[in-house]
Amino acid sequence: MTEYKLVQKGRWIHISPAPTHKMLKRIEDEFSYIKKGAQYMPNPNWAKVKLYQPGNKRLPIGLYSRLKKLLTKHNYPYKNGAVGGSLGDLKPKDKGLYDFQKSALKMLLIRNGGILQIPTGGGKTRVAISAIETLNRPTLVIVPTLDLVKQWEVQVDKDVVVKTYQSLKSKSFIQKFEFVIFDECHRVAAKTLQLIGLNLSEKAITLGLSATPFMRDDDNLKVESVLRPVVYKISLRELIKEGYLVDALVHYHHLETMDADFMDYPTTYNNYILNNHERNAKIVE
Repeated sequence: MTEYKLVQKGRWIHISPAPTHKMLKRIEDEFSYIKKGAQYMPNPNWAKVKLYQPGNKRLPIGLYSRLKKLLTKHNYPYKNGAVGGSLGDLKPKDKGLYDFQKSALKMLLIRNGGILQIPTGGGKTRVAISAIETLNRPTLVIVPTLDLVKQWEVQVDKDVVVKTYQSLKSKSFIQKFEFVIFDECHRVAAKTLQLIGLNLSEKAITLGLSATPFMRDDDNLKVESVLRPVVYKISLRELIKEGYLVDALVHYHHLETMDADFMDYPTTYNNYILNNHERNAKIVE
């Protein structure tokens, strides 16, 4: 049986020699999907997304672990040629982290990057800062809003660069960084993620942060193709059960009913919400 060589070039994994017809079919099945709404498109083929490029015989680097699992499952021998390996032997700078945060940092190092799925309030940023300190490499943090730029800048050293996704337009600029953090990655379109992620330097380690990393549409494989799989996941209920977060207490307050049958939306909003003095007084209490 042919032994395949998997070689990283830039942010892509190249497969050589060219896959056999049978193997090609398996690769295309694994790394392709149909977008929702295909039945409404003039040409259904427009809805088919293929992440394996047969002409170049390559896949985005984030799908490398999936590719290895596929080859192993079907008994295809291969040689590993990706840049960078496990950083599990690196001593983590995890002082002040909770046990679950230490586990998240450890998995990130072992897997050489990936997505951390931790609920809001679970300290994703704190884990990321510990990763920055542990790796000690030129770091770029990419966030969706200017407010988050300000929040990050007061928490990290001045040599850590924080930018919005929208502001990154230079390939030479992003290739300066060896550790790239994608904050709130679920809020970023897969196309934007790919434009940035597939133009990073070959040796860059990527970290995705989100409570819900995958979008509601079906471009989740594209997100993984840039950021690698989820390497650590913990639920809100687990954090509450273990005492790291507290459960919400919901109190219902009944207000005087108003007749809104013949009101338009702006009037209803103004009367029920904006200038509802009884409601506003309850909130102040």
